Amino acid sequence: MHNLSRQLSADFKVVVIHSNNIIDQEVERVWQEELTRTNGKVFNEQLLAFDAFEGQVLTGHFVEYKSYIAQIRGGKGGIKPVSISGYCRAGNYVLVGKRSQQVTDYSGFYELVPSGSIDPSSMNENSIDVTKQVRTELLEEAGIGAGLVKGVVATHLIECVNEGVYEICCRVEVDEQVLGRELKGNGDGEYTELNWIEKSEIGKFVEKNMGMIVPLSLELIEIELNIKSLP
Repeated sequence: MHNLSRQLSADFKVVVIHSNNIIDQEVERVWQEELTRTNGKVFNEQLLAFDAFEGQVLTGHFVEYKSYIAQIRGGKGGIKPVSISGYCRAGNYVLVGKRSQQVTDYSGFYELVPSGSIDPSSMNENSIDVTKQVRTELLEEAGIGAGLVKGVVATHLIECVNEGVYEICCRVEVDEQVLGRELKGNGDGEYTELNWIEKSEIGKFVEKNMGMIVPLSLELIEIELNIKSLP
């Protein structure tokens, strides 16, 4: 895994400078194939693409998701998506989901929740409200409402060089009362399982499921729990 990690401070912010929504026939062709493959479960939304990171300011622009799908299916383009990856904890427990077979990447893999792209709904003038985006993802993916979120802190910006994506990693703390509730997302069924795993059991979970955990989640587990034995 070839990643570059930068620690973030309280001054970190995300600024949107322009948009680019040019769609050609090849993009449309690939998109129709993706719709068929996923039985219509994939949606063409706007996602944030990376432009630069200087100081504690990340700048980017919005593109259509179908353009990125066409790129990863072998097309041309320099889109580098910027996403949110959270390490969500409730007391001594960490939230983990199993990705469905219909998602584009890492189908059937485990990953930390919440995780997702950044969309225009989290914009405040020309900047992105990262905390709002995290709360949106938690509600959509696990049914955990904003009122149960006690805090969100952006800790690292990780560039996944091999995959050409950037991840804003956040530590998310939620009220422990969620531990007694059923976890069920309001979205399109991105996860087939959602489970709270005790932090003391995370090492065993990783060992048992090695090879079926999203690499970035492995890195976040290492960062947050100081588990140095991960590959």
